[in-house]
Amino acid sequence: MEDTLFLQLHKLSAAASEETLAHVFESLWKSRKTGLKPLEKSYIQSLLNLPSAEELDPVLACLRSLIRKCLHENFIGNDILKLFPHDLPLELQSILLLLLQKYQDQWKEETSRDQGILPRLKSMTWTMENRKSKPADRVAVISLKLQDYAKSPLGETEVKFQLTKDTLEAMLRSMAYISEQLSNIAGPSSGPLQKKMRQ
Repeated sequence: MEDTLFLQLHKLSAAASEETLAHVFESLWKSRKTGLKPLEKSYIQSLLNLPSAEELDPVLACLRSLIRKCLHENFIGNDILKLFPHDLPLELQSILLLLLQKYQDQWKEETSRDQGILPRLKSMTWTMENRKSKPADRVAVISLKLQDYAKSPLGETEVKFQLTKDTLEAMLRSMAYISEQLSNIAGPSSGPLQKKMRQ
């Protein structure tokens, strides 16, 4: 699916100036936590000469994916070029590559500063609701206590959410996948936890 996502880069050909694409990347980066406001979206749509918002959304998703790859997967030069469709105009490839390399260090620096103020998990508890009902109707209520260093050294936030059996199973499958990915990056980890999560 990711390969088809990068086909969206063809839609940039009509407006492929370095200045225009730099503005788009800067807007996407500034709005990484909140998303683009409708006015910003329509401005970018006009900058890129796209006929509709339906055309714009996949292009923005594609560009955000490129940003993530440069930032989190540390893609550089040839790694980035391999993502581009083979028939993407060379001039557009050069502009995109230049901009991604230009912003990569800045994005990494800003991300590392952001991480200093993210809430940290302090504790987690859970209870079961509807214990006496059928298994399909039972719900686990998860309560997370987060230490929010941005507010004050003692700032604490509580988050509660409910999970059904189906949702919990899907979440555990996702967590097992994440665990495997982390293991592949960090090397072999403790086996028993991985075995339990795969089951």
